[in-house]
Amino acid sequence: MPELVADAGPDASRRFLEFFSATIRAVIPVGFDEAHVEVLAPERLSARWSAYPAAVALQEIGDRRVRSRRSVVLRVPSAVVPLESNLLINPGHPDFAAFSIGKPARFAFDRRLRH
Repeated sequence: MPELVADAGPDASRRFLEFFSATIRAVIPVGFDEAHVEVLAPERLSARWSAYPAAVALQEIGDRRVRSRRSVVLRVPSAVVPLESNLLINPGHPDFAAFSIGKPARFAFDRRLRH
């Protein structure tokens, strides 16, 4: 699926999976009410928001959101999987205390995804 990663070359998916399979060791389930989620639509981002490497302006959006405590969860479009999104959780937000945090579970990418 390299075509899903803008400007990263033909080996992008393989490099992405190698990086994450080497660094991600666990997933932690988090439960919360969907009412806590604010959505950041792709139309509100620059035309090249999904380019790699990511623009500093994208990080600044997240930094401002955390400081403002505007929302406890921000749903943002995924640059890697276009039909999916990522949830950014702000643990400094007062509503974070209402979240249920599960036990970490070991995680590894399926080896078949590397090829």
